[in-house]
Amino acid sequence: MRRSAVIFVMLMMVQATLPMAANAQTNPPQGSGDWTIPQGDVTYYNNSQTLVQGDIHVYGTLVVHNSNVFLWGANNGDRNVYIYSGGELYFNNSVLSSYTSACIDVVSYTGSVISSDGSRFDTICNLE
Repeated sequence: MRRSAVIFVMLMMVQATLPMAANAQTNPPQGSGDWTIPQGDVTYYNNSQTLVQGDIHVYGTLVVHNSNVFLWGANNGDRNVYIYSGGELYFNNSVLSSYTSACIDVVSYTGSVISSDGSRFDTICNLE
């Protein structure tokens, strides 16, 4: 009986952690550095504004909704957004732009998804 209770408690603990592991939240860096969304991660960035002093790497899913995402670079092409195979980037009523006058590159690899609805991509050098 006691063994059954221990097994039951262990199963409940594993079950309780599963939803959190499937929907991890990877927030943008607070200082300089890249914003990386790992494979299997689903990150929602809602009603906010951020300044990324690095590149954005999307291996999982990044959904940007009613938000502004700025990348800070000194020269054209210094900052990039990469959407890798299996990665998904969704911009809904949002802005992706350079924080300075330098333009940024957006690179979407084969097998990735990039979607924009009511959004603006500004100061973009290349969209591949």
